[in-house]
Amino acid sequence: MKILFINCQSFNTAYGLNSTIEKYDVDILCLNETFENTNNPVKLKDWTVYSSPRPNKSRGGTAICIRPSLNYISEHIISKQLDSIEMTCVKITFKDKKIINIWCPYIPPEKPYLMDELCKHINNKITDNTVIVGDLNAKSYQWNNKTENIHGKLLEECMNKSKLICVNDCQASRRNSDSIIDLSLITQNLYNEVIECTTLSHENIQSDHIAIFTKLNSCTNTQVPLENETPKFNINKADLDAWKTATEESFQNLEFFNNQSIEEIYQIFEDKMMLCMENIIPKTTRNIRKHHKPCWWNKTVEEKKHLLNKCQREFKLKNTPTNLTKLMEAESSFTDAKDEAVDEWSALLCTQLNGSKNLKEKWSNFKKLTKKNENNLVLPFLDSNGNILFEEEDKEKILEDTFFKGNHLNANNFDNDFLH
Repeated sequence: MKILFINCQSFNTAYGLNSTIEKYDVDILCLNETFENTNNPVKLKDWTVYSSPRPNKSRGGTAICIRPSLNYISEHIISKQLDSIEMTCVKITFKDKKIINIWCPYIPPEKPYLMDELCKHINNKITDNTVIVGDLNAKSYQWNNKTENIHGKLLEECMNKSKLICVNDCQASRRNSDSIIDLSLITQNLYNEVIECTTLSHENIQSDHIAIFTKLNSCTNTQVPLENETPKFNINKADLDAWKTATEESFQNLEFFNNQSIEEIYQIFEDKMMLCMENIIPKTTRNIRKHHKPCWWNKTVEEKKHLLNKCQREFKLKNTPTNLTKLMEAESSFTDAKDEAVDEWSALLCTQLNGSKNLKEKWSNFKKLTKKNENNLVLPFLDSNGNILFEEEDKEKILEDTFFKGNHLNANNFDNDFLH
C-alpha cells in the first residue's frame, strides 16, 4: 500500500501533484491545508474523497483520497476525529479482513494546546495498524531537527506512551528550510511492514512543503508468493501414457445425480482432473527475467515503446512497404522520445543539485533521482532481544552498559603486548 502525504496549501493550485501520484502509483493521498469550501470541494478523478474542511473559513482543511480498488474498501471514521482539530480518519479493510487506520491531522504552528489535545486523543483512541501522517509543526531531535519546540516535546511524550514510531528519512519537509515537520508515524506492530519512507524533495509539486511517500508491504496475513517462486505444471515433461491410464481410471466410475447442481458437478469434475494433474504432471519454477527501466523512463517513452512493439509485430506478420515505413517511423519516434526524456531528466537533476543547500542534500537528491526504489528507513533503538525501546531510561541503560560496563574496559581481556 502506497501512501502520499503533502501539505498542498490549496489543492487546486498544487500543480505537479497528479503526475507524482501516477509516477509512484499511489493508493492513498493524504492532504493538509486543502483550502476546501462548499463552492470548491476536493475532487480527484474517480477516487473516493473524505474531507474535513476548516469551519467557516476557506483556508485549512484536511482530506484523504482513496484510489478505487477491488482489494480493499474504505470507511470514514468520524468518531476518531476531533471537532477542535482539523483531521480526517479513514479505515481501510482488506479482503482478508485486515484493517489499516489512516489518520491525517493538521496542527498549525504555535498552537501547543491543540498539539496537547491531539496527543491525549492519540493516547486514548489509537489502536494497532494505524498510520498517522500530517503537518504537525513539531520539531524534535528524534527526527533530525536542529532545534526542538513545544509541539515536538509533547509529541515525543505521546509517542513513548502510545508506542508510535517516526519513519521519516530525516530530510527537510519544507523548501528552503531545514525543518522536518511533516511526519509519517506508525504503530509499533507495522514497523516490519514499512518498505520505505521517502521525502520527495526531487519532485516538483507547487507547494512550500515537500511530499512524504510511505510504502507498506502487502497488508494481508498471507504472503503472496512471487511469480518466479510459484510452481507451474510442465506439460512437456508429462508421461502421456501414464496420464491416459490415470484419467481413465479416475473418470470411468464417475457418477452424477439428478439433484446435483451444475456447480457441484463441475467441482467434482475439477477435483478429479486436478488430482490426475498433481499425480502425473511434474511442476517447475520458471525464472522470469525482470526488466528494470532506466531512471529517465517516462510515460511518453512508454507509449512510444508500445507503438514500436506493435509495428514490429505487424511487420513480422506482413512484410509490406507500408508496414516497413510505419516501423521506421516508430523507431525514429521512439529514439526521439528517449533523447528528450534523457534531456529532461538531466535538466531536472542539475536543477535539484544546484538548488541543494549542502553536500548531504545533493547526495540525497542524486540517489532519489537515479533509483526507482530505495529504503530510507531510520532504524529504531533496539535492545539485545530485538525489542524496540521507547523510554529514554531504557535507552540510557543500554548505552551505559555498552560504553561503561563492557568487556573492552577490563584490562584482563587484553594481553601484555597490547597493553604495553
